[in-house]
Amino acid sequence: PRPPCPPPCLRMYAIRALAIRAPAAARTVRGHRLPSRVAAADRVPFFSRATSTDSAGISSQTPLPAPLLPPVAEALAAAARLEGVGWVFPPPAGRSSGVVVLFYPAALVDVESYSVLAMHLAQLGHAVVLLSTTEFAIQDPKGALARAAAEAARAKLGLPLPKIILAGNSMGALAAMQALQASQFGADEALPMSEIHGLGLLASRASPVNEGGMDLSTCGVRATLVTATEDRALDSKKLQENLHLLPKNLTHVSIVGGNHAGFGYYDVEARLAIVLSKFPTYKLEDGVATVGKDVQARLAAYALAELASRP
Repeated sequence: PRPPCPPPCLRMYAIRALAIRAPAAARTVRGHRLPSRVAAADRVPFFSRATSTDSAGISSQTPLPAPLLPPVAEALAAAARLEGVGWVFPPPAGRSSGVVVLFYPAALVDVESYSVLAMHLAQLGHAVVLLSTTEFAIQDPKGALARAAAEAARAKLGLPLPKIILAGNSMGALAAMQALQASQFGADEALPMSEIHGLGLLASRASPVNEGGMDLSTCGVRATLVTATEDRALDSKKLQENLHLLPKNLTHVSIVGGNHAGFGYYDVEARLAIVLSKFPTYKLEDGVATVGKDVQARLAAYALAELASRP
C-alpha cells in the first residue's frame, strides 16, 4: 500500500526532507547515481562539523544500554515478543505490504529505543522486527541473525515469503550491511538474495574493504540512506568518499533539524556517562536537534516506507 501523506504537523519537515534536490555535484559520485532528495542542500552545508565515532579499538563488552524514554512503553504495547530475537511490530489487519523490516540497533542502545520508529513504520503497512543483542555492538557477518529473525517473523505473522529489508542505525547499519554481503556471497546461514528487497541505513556510512568495510555497489538491491543535518557524530568526509561502495539504486534523505541521537528514544546524557565510565577517552559529539524525536522517528519511518514501496 502507498504510504499516506504525513500529518499536517510533519508536512513542512517531510517536504524539506523529501522534495528538495541536492546540487548536481552531489548527485553523482564516480558515476554512482545519487538522485538524493536532500534537505536544504542548496542552502546549508550537509554537515558543518563532524567527528568520527567509530569504535575502532573498543572490544566487545557486556552491554550497559542507556535508559529508555517514556514513549517507548506506549509503542511497545503494539509489539509482540519474539523469543531469542527481539520484538515484532505487525501492521494493521488487512494492510500488510508483505515487507518485513529487520532493524539492528546502535551500539550500547537497547533495541526497544526504536519502538516509536517501528510503530510508525508498522502503521504504514510494513512489519518490523527489532533485533536485540547482548554485545557492545550487534554484528551479523554470516547473516544468521537476519535469517533467524526473518523465519521467526514469518511464523509469527503468517507470511508465506516476505520481502526483507535489512536496516539499522549507526553501528547497527553496519550489521545490516554485513548481513546483505553474506547473502550476496551465498553464505549458508544467510537469507537468499531473492528474499532481500532493500537496505536501509540511518546515520551510517560505508567503509573501504581495506579498512574492514565492504563493497555493496554491485549487489543490485534498493537502498536508502537517512542522515540528519545536525548530526555531528557521522564523519561527513568519509560518508561522501565512500558513497560509491553503497548499492547503486540509492536514495539519500536528510532530515532537517535532526541529529545523530534523534533516531532512538534513549537518554543521551545517561548513555554518554555509561560509555565514559568504561572508556574515558571515548569522544562522542553531536549537534543540537531543532526537531523533536517523534518528528525524526516519523520521517525516518516514511523514508523506510518509501524504500519498502519501491518496485
